[in-house]
Amino acid sequence: MKGVHILVVDDEEVVLESCERALVSHRYHVTRAKSVDAAIEEMRRRYFDVVIVDLVMPKKGGMDLLKFVKENFNQIQVIMITGYSSINTAVESI
Repeated sequence: MKGVHILVVDDEEVVLESCERALVSHRYHVTRAKSVDAAIEEMRRRYFDVVIVDLVMPKKGGMDLLKFVKENFNQIQVIMITGYSSINTAVESI
């Protein structure tokens, strides 16, 4: 999948680094953002095929970004990740 642009959004640097390392090794183009607001800025600057976003972050979380993407960039696929899972958050994200 050459030319696939992925935006990874997480407030933890170690998660950003790990995701980037794994994705770049498969030749994906990766941009990192440490907050939902930074991610929205990146999305307004360039096109992304996929957004990988942490569900739980300070201030705004993955659900906030998911809502923004679905309202403004509906063609972008969103993958939610989290270290804090529950049935309620899984159902809500669907």
